[in-house]
Amino acid sequence: MAEDEFIRAKLLYDSAKMLEGTGTANDILALLDQALRLDPEITGAWILRGDICASTGMIREAVQCYHQAILLDPSLARVLKDKVTGECDYFEISDAEACFSRALEAGIRFGRKAEEADEKVAESVVKNYSADE
Repeated sequence: MAEDEFIRAKLLYDSAKMLEGTGTANDILALLDQALRLDPEITGAWILRGDICASTGMIREAVQCYHQAILLDPSLARVLKDKVTGECDYFEISDAEACFSRALEAGIRFGRKAEEADEKVAESVVKNYSADE
């Protein structure tokens, strides 16, 4: 990635963070999507995108964003597990929560080597959530 793309991605992410709490979800998501297209390894952008998605009821998308953040930084697994657990409890999708918990534990234990297993579990989370809708 060119340095100017990295800088632009960081500026877009920073702009999205500044809009949090005052801007519309669509505006924030648009900035985050642009940033992540330029640099898909901005862990904070995935987390913020997950938070915005969760706050607007897009739980499936939130789980996917948190999952991506964990793939980039497995040390975040425990913190993001709490976020996902809260959302899952609220929407009463305990099967999805259990599946995602297993994915997070795999991420904690094996880091990036768990990526393939995590992908399968994330797909299971989405399937379980879809079945509960």
